Amino acid sequence: MLIINGKQYIEGIDGIDLLIQPYLYPYLNNTKQLDPYKKISIYTTIGKFPNSNGGFTNKYFYYLHISGEYIDHELPIKFSITRAIAMMFYKGIINIIDNKDEAELNVINDDIIINHLDYFVTGISGIEFCFDFDSNNISIADDSKVIDTTDSGFPLFLNNKLKDRQDYLIREGNSTYYSNDYNKRRKSTLKLYNRETWLLKKNNEYSEDFIKNNPFKIRIEFVLKNKYNSSYLTFNNLEGNYKDIINKFIPYLAKLYKKYFLGKIMVYDLDLYKYFFLIYNLAHTDKLPKITLENRTKIHNDNTNIFKLINVLRKEKRNKIKSFEELNDLYYAFNMNNSKQNILTPMSIIDKDKIDFIDGEFVFLKDNIMLPKYNIIKKEDDN
Repeated sequence: MLIINGKQYIEGIDGIDLLIQPYLYPYLNNTKQLDPYKKISIYTTIGKFPNSNGGFTNKYFYYLHISGEYIDHELPIKFSITRAIAMMFYKGIINIIDNKDEAELNVINDDIIINHLDYFVTGISGIEFCFDFDSNNISIADDSKVIDTTDSGFPLFLNNKLKDRQDYLIREGNSTYYSNDYNKRRKSTLKLYNRETWLLKKNNEYSEDFIKNNPFKIRIEFVLKNKYNSSYLTFNNLEGNYKDIINKFIPYLAKLYKKYFLGKIMVYDLDLYKYFFLIYNLAHTDKLPKITLENRTKIHNDNTNIFKLINVLRKEKRNKIKSFEELNDLYYAFNMNNSKQNILTPMSIIDKDKIDFIDGEFVFLKDNIMLPKYNIIKKEDDN
């Protein structure tokens, strides 16, 4: 069940993961909450690297996770990524300090982020495409070979290289099935599971009645990871909105379905599915079309980008201060004859059509993400 702005989607992106640029780690405070509903969040992984003592040193990596509920599927996906990165600044998760005057450089707008995404993240580390089905329209084929994670022979199965594994479905519990490239670190490329069971455990914003009465409970997920099973997670391949992206990925997803689930997971009554219909039918063809997605190129993390980013933020801060000064002059010009207190605030003279939404102390504008929210200002004789 993918609910976005009150609308349920049965096809969509369940989540995107981005590796935060390592040179931002000294400015990152992960003790603060980014989003109480966990629609965007930060998580860490640990890598082990050889050291000069012959042992290993732990190195932490920070990722930004954007869930499907946070992504506006009608707009370019980069807009949702931009807003998620901006929220890291607004919530104080990232505080870049200017080494000139030790002041924070937290004035940022969407143009800075979307035009310099590589200053903030190294790229897309993972993406999940999801498709939800009525339980009556999906089944496990009778002749499918299945191995349970509790079987005594399962550890031996995992020890085999993928090319040497039997073509099993891997079952965990009563209703979760993984493709046979499963491993303990990243599960598998394809997954079939019951969302009702998972959502009831999650204790999220959906009511129990809504979850139980929703017919689209069974989900198929394509889990693509940059380091493990896909070389196609580039910003160019994720250009545009969901429609643009899924149309690019259909041949690739069909190839994955053919490899792991074809003949094992049977799906019926696909009239409701614009894109899964194409994926499923294409997987049944003898010859798949050529995949035209861009291959990943080696990422060069240029540490000098932090200095470029600081210069961009300095310039934005200067422009913001200048615009505030001009705004204050206009504000006082409106209120010269007031004897008690100013009844208009700088917020009063902003074009209301430009306001996207207000969140606590911040006002989000459609053409400029953040503007501080002003209180009524009293004259000096009213202290």
